[in-house]
Amino acid sequence: MFRTVLSAALAACLALTAIPASAQFSKILRDTGLSQEDFNIMGKASQTLYVSTAPKVGAETIWQNPETGSHGTTEVEKIAGNCVTLRHLFVSGKTKKQNNIAMRQCKDSSGVWVLTP
Repeated sequence: MFRTVLSAALAACLALTAIPASAQFSKILRDTGLSQEDFNIMGKASQTLYVSTAPKVGAETIWQNPETGSHGTTEVEKIAGNCVTLRHLFVSGKTKKQNNIAMRQCKDSSGVWVLTP
C-alpha cells in the first residue's frame, strides 16, 4: 500500500505568498490525482463532521465519486479551540494510489469555516 502524505506540502503551499492561492491549490489537487469534482464531494462529506454538529474526535464519514472511481474516508483527528484537523484517506480513480492528507479547518470570527495552514 503506497501512501503519500501531503499535509506538510499543503501547509507550505498555503503559507507561500509569491504564488496565488488558486495556483497552489491546483498543484496540490494534481498531486493527489483527484478531480475538482472528487475534491468537492470529499469536502461536502467532511463538512458533515463539523459544520452542522459539534465535532468529535474519531467521527468519520465516507465518500465516493462513481464518475471517477475515487473514494475515501474522512475522520476528525484533532480538535483545538475553534479548529478541527481532518484526516483524509482516499484512493484516486486516476492514480489508483492510496493517499493520506491532513487538513485543518478553523471557524473565523464571523463563524465561517476556512481552510488554514
